[in-house]
Amino acid sequence: MPRIRPAHAPRRAKVGAGAQTPVAPVTEVKPPPAAQPVQETPMPRKSAAELSMAGVVADIDAGMPDYGRPDPPARMAEPAAAVWRDTVRSMKKNFFTSENQALLTRYCNAMGEASRIETELACTDVKDAKHARLIRQLTPLMTSALAYARALRITPKSNLERSESRDPNRHTGPKMWEKYASNDDSDKEIVGVLK
Repeated sequence: MPRIRPAHAPRRAKVGAGAQTPVAPVTEVKPPPAAQPVQETPMPRKSAAELSMAGVVADIDAGMPDYGRPDPPARMAEPAAAVWRDTVRSMKKNFFTSENQALLTRYCNAMGEASRIETELACTDVKDAKHARLIRQLTPLMTSALAYARALRITPKSNLERSESRDPNRHTGPKMWEKYASNDDSDKEIVGVLK
């Protein structure tokens, strides 16, 4: 049975007495023409409407103050200032403006005081009368702190509804290099994490 050759396969050269070696005609190789400089349009291209609004947007942006990530007030207690820094760091730049910084101050003070009461509560026996008093102090404090957080829209649920507020590239936990810096075998652990 003859072998079927696929259409894309080249024909085999004949071997033997009747075989001739084909000779390719000699052609002169010309150098390519001089390359013309190509003008590239930067991506993405801007529409005519966007280009016409460029001056207007620049004027609006120039009139807006840059709040960035504000520092805590000078007289704020250190536990509350730590809450302030963590909260401001976890949200996008310019999220906290002058009109909501007073509310942020109240939230941070409530969280700082709650942290102090929780520390004291951890050192107190459950059967002690002081324990019940601390619980009575902590409950309304945490309720008001949660109300402040909801009003500021910094709770996780608020950020699900308004995804433009939380900065996904920022977190308040330890950085990877801080997390593994204390171990002697840090390189092995990091390689294990990356695999």
